[in-house]
Amino acid sequence: MHMHELLSPIQISQLLSISQNLFLCMLMCVTLIMTEKIEQRICIKFCQKHGHSCSETYDMIHKAFGNESLGHTQAKEWFRQFKEGRTSVESGEWVRRGPSQAGIN
Repeated sequence: MHMHELLSPIQISQLLSISQNLFLCMLMCVTLIMTEKIEQRICIKFCQKHGHSCSETYDMIHKAFGNESLGHTQAKEWFRQFKEGRTSVESGEWVRRGPSQAGIN
């Protein structure tokens, strides 16, 4: 049996509507999670540029974001990358720049 033989057109329409709403809800959740991660990376970048230590930065991130904060290892890695010249807060591959490219003489 096919689905259209088991369900009426109204039932199929309702299921599609529920599926679309569920998809939109999941998309919004993923967007919020990604936005929060980017916000935290911006904070890490700011703290690193203003001379805070990695430990101080992590403590501030954890205090501000609580249970939703990046893990210590992730925060430490982002801090290190910003310290080494990374400028983007977007995730993805990053290639460390050489000393002349990073403005280090």
